[in-house]
Amino acid sequence: MSRRKKKDRQMKIFVFGGVSATADPELLHLGERIGSAIAVAKHTMLCGGRTNGVIGSAIKAAIAEDGAVIAVLDRSMMNNERLYRGIRDVQSFETTEQRRNYVNQEAERFIALPGGFGTLSELTDIIERRRIASDQKPLMLLGPAGFWQGLQVMVDSMYSGSLISLKDRSLFRYASTPEQALDAF
Repeated sequence: MSRRKKKDRQMKIFVFGGVSATADPELLHLGERIGSAIAVAKHTMLCGGRTNGVIGSAIKAAIAEDGAVIAVLDRSMMNNERLYRGIRDVQSFETTEQRRNYVNQEAERFIALPGGFGTLSELTDIIERRRIASDQKPLMLLGPAGFWQGLQVMVDSMYSGSLISLKDRSLFRYASTPEQALDAF
């Protein structure tokens, strides 16, 4: 299959990020831009389905572009008041582990947006699953300049200290624009 045809094919992209209602407007705008870009490219966005924050902005923009959005929830996330009302497709699971297994099986690509400890938990789980998996599903960390810098310094330190391999160091890449994030796929 040619590179061009592969890029034209619709993908399922798991997008995750912060849900804080008080997130920085620059981060909310970044969420809007990636949600819109995914929908315009005719990809399907898998996500946690929250109304607020960076991920809420991504969902709102994707739905505004008539994009396909699938909320993937576990029991702890089933509060309908926090679920974005425009989402028509919801996959629900009893446990977080079942939810994460589904996401890792269904998603072909992963995009981490800025977020807090929940985002960090999701990110480290995906990194570990990518590390031990035989597939090479890409993971992109999308944020404004400097957002992921602390993580990048830590990963570089782990590598220089011989705590991780070069392969592990390369499990994910960084992007500062939605275009960079999607073009890398």
